[in-house]
Amino acid sequence: MSIVSEYTKIFQSLKPELDKAEIKRIKYLTTFIVGEIVALSLFSGFVLGLFGLLSPAITLVFLFFSLLVGYLSYLTIRFYKEYIKTNFMFKFLQCIKDIRRISDENSTQIFSIKELEASNLFSTFNKIKVDDAFKGNHNGVDYEIAEIKLIEQGDKNSTTAFKGVILSVPSNKTIKANTIIATKRDMNIRNYPTGIIASIILVPILICEWFLSLKFSSDIDNFIKLIVLTIITLIIICSFIEKQKSM
Repeated sequence: MSIVSEYTKIFQSLKPELDKAEIKRIKYLTTFIVGEIVALSLFSGFVLGLFGLLSPAITLVFLFFSLLVGYLSYLTIRFYKEYIKTNFMFKFLQCIKDIRRISDENSTQIFSIKELEASNLFSTFNKIKVDDAFKGNHNGVDYEIAEIKLIEQGDKNSTTAFKGVILSVPSNKTIKANTIIATKRDMNIRNYPTGIIASIILVPILICEWFLSLKFSSDIDNFIKLIVLTIITLIIICSFIEKQKSM
């Protein structure tokens, strides 16, 4: 029986469970979206507190719950991914003969940094993260395949050099040419330091804050609150930029 026919057979047998998984996906996605909206609303309450419209205690409550709700909504997506992997991935693998999944404990050993560097395929990196890894044999040819992320980890920041699937098969030919897989860092946000980008974005925010301080009050308390708000905004912007750089 071919892989396609075997896959079709397994798919048909799992269709009732897949339909339930789709319903679950919509529920998880809805929970995530609602959670993010609630988190942003709560954070707005924290911002109002910085301007003295709420008591310090209430302001801290808004901050705490905005972070908590945001984190919990993120977990819903993570839980769903684990649910799909646990309930369906291994069943679909049955249509591919002579393949086995490498345990999470040993998956990081499937490709070493030295081995990947020797391939001359990737830009500089010093850290490997493996999501799923497999070993198998097809028509007498052994292969290793892994969903992998290569990271250049610095003292403060990290940059993703590669994110994708790596397939390794033995070869009886000597290849003299080198091929380098380009990252997304060319001519975009990844070319520039996070601080510079954040500072450019922050300029209009600072101007708005300055006008607000002139309009509402010029006392020292409001000035301090504006400084705190500026710092928080800078942290959020830097976090967003670093996330984009790692994609």
